Amino acid sequence: MGNILNPDKDNSFIRLVKFKDSEIFIDKTDFIEKMSAKINSQNCLFAVTRPRRFGKTVTAHMLSAYYSKGYAGQKIFDNLKITNNEFKDSYEKHLNKYNVIYIDMNTIDGLFDGYSNKKQKVDGVNDLVDYFEYSIIKELKSSSEFAGCLEKHQIENTGLLETLLAITQDLNTKFIFIMDEWDLIYREYCNDEVLQKKFIKLLKNLFKADGGQVCF
Repeated sequence: MGNILNPDKDNSFIRLVKFKDSEIFIDKTDFIEKMSAKINSQNCLFAVTRPRRFGKTVTAHMLSAYYSKGYAGQKIFDNLKITNNEFKDSYEKHLNKYNVIYIDMNTIDGLFDGYSNKKQKVDGVNDLVDYFEYSIIKELKSSSEFAGCLEKHQIENTGLLETLLAITQDLNTKFIFIMDEWDLIYREYCNDEVLQKKFIKLLKNLFKADGGQVCF
């Protein structure tokens, strides 16, 4: 498992759960049931907008911990609301059953800064949007589940839409796509209209092509 594909490491939600008996903890896991009800429906795209410091990242981490195959067997949600009898069928049906692509745009931007200072560049990776695509494709290529398919289709460093279409068509696999700080390009690159248009075009194509996305 990786940092982007099926993450499996501690995150802000998991840390809150671990210390829920000694710290203030508000259980909002019933929100998961509302999200699960939309899986494989026409209305499976969500944008969650709240002011800063209102828990968007914690919510994104909660959804990642619940859906991602990477967290299978970790029993993170034991004794939380989502395990109540009223949610039981949905809870067990969706728990850690999905390939999740989790993107933190702050992290991608920070890594791109370091990449930009390197003399030797990756072929085809010229800006932040290219680096966004490259980062996801790189992890997909490193997965034993998807590597053969991507080699067969001669997937290169960019072309994320082509990459996901190859996987979904060949392997009948869909992804849940969770993106934190999705609007970073519009905040930090507010004068780069070309980059903004390139990013939004990519997102529109991905949202049309894949099974479900949540943006925070």
